[in-house]
Amino acid sequence: WLSDRDNGLVLSPHERQDLTIMGNCRKIIVAIPSQALRQVLENLLRRPVGVPLTFEPQMNAADGDQAAWWRMVKFLLNEMGHTAPLLNHEQMVGNLEEALIKGLLLSQSHNYSQALAGAMGLSCPHYLLRAKQFIHDNAREDIALEDIERAAGVSRYKLFGGFRQHFGHAPMAYLKWHRLEAVRREILSDCSERNVSSIAMSWGFSHLGRFSNDYKARFGETPSQTLKRVTRR
Repeated sequence: WLSDRDNGLVLSPHERQDLTIMGNCRKIIVAIPSQALRQVLENLLRRPVGVPLTFEPQMNAADGDQAAWWRMVKFLLNEMGHTAPLLNHEQMVGNLEEALIKGLLLSQSHNYSQALAGAMGLSCPHYLLRAKQFIHDNAREDIALEDIERAAGVSRYKLFGGFRQHFGHAPMAYLKWHRLEAVRREILSDCSERNVSSIAMSWGFSHLGRFSNDYKARFGETPSQTLKRVTRR
């Protein structure tokens, strides 16, 4: 997974990670006790949780709700740099911590996201479910935005707003994300049985150079590096 100025990285404490830091690297690290995360999550769900909370590792720090969360972190860091006594007031500290944790739970995908959305009444509208299913069923085909609009049966403006709110991507960006995930799954499962180019083209990527760049931006390594790593393992 790649972490830079536009991409954050969420590390789950019960999973093992290997970290490689390139030279001249400066990072903002937000450490949140797992018990605090669990308590806020249980309060939002209004029930205890059994399975450990596991976040999607990659975090978009450039736009959307995740970027808004990072801006809040940076704002608090900046205010703390001014030694503002207000942020250290006992009536403020707990609320600020809870706001940060809630923001992370609501903006970053994790294994309780669907349950959390249901508990908070943010159920996905039927038109989005139709559009999402259409993308999944036809991801290997040459899909245009107009095709997704027709499947959803709503205006383009409403479609874009719904996708960004519930899935964190515009419709065509979600299609590309789904295709990249599918290609990666096939590379990991097929290993050397099929070459990367044929897998990518079977999922609608006709420009292989652009596909390789998009793949590396999404997963932090090229498709060939994924294949070599899995083959070695």
